Amino acid sequence: MRMIEKKTTIRKVWTVLALLAFIHCGKKGPLILIPEILPQPVEQLTLTQQGSEIKLELQFPTTLSDSKTTFDQEKLGRVSIFYAGESLPANKMAKRSNLLLKLDKEKLTQKGGTYLVKIPYKPDELDNKSHFFAIRYEYEKKKAPLGKIVSIKTQVPIKPVDTLAVTQMGKLLQLKWQKPAATILDKPVQGIAGYNIYRKIETGAEGETPQEFKKLNTKNILTEYYEDTDTGTEGTYTYYITALQSPIIESSPSNSPTVKLSDIYPPDIPQNLMAFRATDHLFLTWKKSEDQDLAYYRVYRKIEGQEDGEFQLLADKVADNFYRDKNVRKDSIYSFYITSVDYKGNESDPTKTVKEKF
Repeated sequence: MRMIEKKTTIRKVWTVLALLAFIHCGKKGPLILIPEILPQPVEQLTLTQQGSEIKLELQFPTTLSDSKTTFDQEKLGRVSIFYAGESLPANKMAKRSNLLLKLDKEKLTQKGGTYLVKIPYKPDELDNKSHFFAIRYEYEKKKAPLGKIVSIKTQVPIKPVDTLAVTQMGKLLQLKWQKPAATILDKPVQGIAGYNIYRKIETGAEGETPQEFKKLNTKNILTEYYEDTDTGTEGTYTYYITALQSPIIESSPSNSPTVKLSDIYPPDIPQNLMAFRATDHLFLTWKKSEDQDLAYYRVYRKIEGQEDGEFQLLADKVADNFYRDKNVRKDSIYSFYITSVDYKGNESDPTKTVKEKF
């Protein structure tokens, strides 16, 4: 019996070799088998929780399996989201998990090269539960392998803040709110890791693209207070905040107060103006302004002993925090001050005067 199986196997091998030889007949060079170019699995998948939703953010590979052919977004087909409530081996995820969603790419929210999907859950489905996700997609009717399995452990979310208020103090906007005390199931909050601040600005310009909210803070806000000093753009400012239970779990957005801001306020006065004598000029330097609305500096000068005795504009639209005055005479005494100017043309008060003899 084994001899028969062995002869059958040998016969099949010879048949394949003969077929390849026939196909290759008349061609020069060695036989080359060209591998099929296929879509690669999704490896870039992150999970976060906002309120009662789990957010999936994914990025498709930039190339196909040959590492040369560029991934074409236009050839992307349906995207399948697989879900499991327990950890599964990678080779069993597709068979033993649930096909949670199958979406056309038009139903995915896209921001740049990132796609976003939000999946709502009931509170009891989030209470200290683990969730496992993986992505598979179609590309020119070819199915990519199942992507990387990513998990998140969720919690019953905190109630959203409903007390956010914004107050204008000159060109400064102050945000204040009260700490949330309960979850959406009215249970006491165990702990808050901080807050995130989100803002959008509508300038009202004709043909303006609708703005999206952007997070302002790079580190968690640990108090119920925030000062927005980046208010150089004239327009309508809208805010919301979220409370954090962990770096990847935040509440639903708060109420969204709005303030209309007109840029009539000058930038901050420059600091630490100093003057030094060089070989052929006087050198001025000062601390670089951190004002977000700064456009440039102005330098004013007067020469001691001259009849008019008034300061005159020496240099306008100085971009750097230094200036070289080369129009000087020996044994003359010069006095200087500078101002800062914003993008609307508002000018600050002058610095303290400095003197230097050349």
